[in-house]
Amino acid sequence: MKNLRGKLNLPVYQRPYCWGEKQVRQLVGDLDAYFSLNSDVAFYLGTIVLHQHENDQGEAVLDIIDGQQRLTTMAILCKAWGQQPILDMTYRAPASHERIRRNLAIVKAMKPVSSLDLSRINVTLIVTRSEDDAWRFFQTMNTGGRRLSGTDIIKAHHLRAITSGQRDHYARLWEKAGRSLDDVIRLLIAGRFWTHLTV
Repeated sequence: MKNLRGKLNLPVYQRPYCWGEKQVRQLVGDLDAYFSLNSDVAFYLGTIVLHQHENDQGEAVLDIIDGQQRLTTMAILCKAWGQQPILDMTYRAPASHERIRRNLAIVKAMKPVSSLDLSRINVTLIVTRSEDDAWRFFQTMNTGGRRLSGTDIIKAHHLRAITSGQRDHYARLWEKAGRSLDDVIRLLIAGRFWTHLTV
C-alpha cells in the first residue's frame, strides 16, 4: 500500500490481549484445515484496521484499532514454531503479558501446523488517517469474536479525551483500579440510557 509507514502500536485505550485457549485452538484448527487442503485460495484472517498518524516525537505510528487479538496470536504461533517474527510491538498491560505467556506455553505443546506459510495468509487492511474515523471503527468492529464491553468503550472514550502525553499514566491507573470501577461504569451507562428514554 502506497505511503503506509510507521511502527505498529497498541493505543492505550485498547483492551489488553485477551484471547484464551479456546480462541487459540480455533485459529490453529482453522489454519491446520486450510494448509492440509493445499488450496490455491489464500487463508483469510479477517480485517485489520490501522490509524496512521505521527506521535508527539514526530514519528510515524500505525495504531492497531482492530486485529490485535489475531495479530498477537499469529505472532505467538510464529514464536512457538520457529517462524520469523511478524510483530515488533510493546504490550503495556500486565494482563497481556500473562496471557501471551500462557498461550505461548499452550501452542508449544501443540503439534505445529504443517506447511504454515505466512505468504498464503490474507487480510483486508483498512488504514485511516482520521482519529475520529479510528474511534468509530474501534467502537463498532468485532471481527475477533469478543465484543467490547461497556467498560472497554467508556475507558477508551475517556482516555481519548486526555492529551496523548498523559494517556499511558491514566491507562495504568485505570488498569490498577480494575473491578472497583464497575459500579461507577454501571451508573454512567444507566445515565446515558436514561437520557435517551426521557428525551
